[in-house]
Amino acid sequence: MDARDGRSSPLATLDAFKRRMGWRVKWVSSLGSDLNHDFHVTFTEDERRGEVDDNCQMRRWGSPEAPGESVFSRDQDGAVSHTYSCYSRGLDAMNGA
Repeated sequence: MDARDGRSSPLATLDAFKRRMGWRVKWVSSLGSDLNHDFHVTFTEDERRGEVDDNCQMRRWGSPEAPGESVFSRDQDGAVSHTYSCYSRGLDAMNGA
């Protein structure tokens, strides 16, 4: 995520941050895909006029982005599995503030 606006960042930006922090886990970017929308953390302008599915409940959400993270795993054959997602208050442990 881009700390400036909460939207997906190009992979080069994520890799630079990863190197600066000394992290070794592989990161990918959802930039240019529908992934964030599919996982209910990015909303279109039309969706924001009504209620959106936010963390398994319908409610009004005025921002184009909601907090959320998802984890995926790839097996030896290359098949990708969605292993975990967390939204809203479940992200408190990651909040550096």
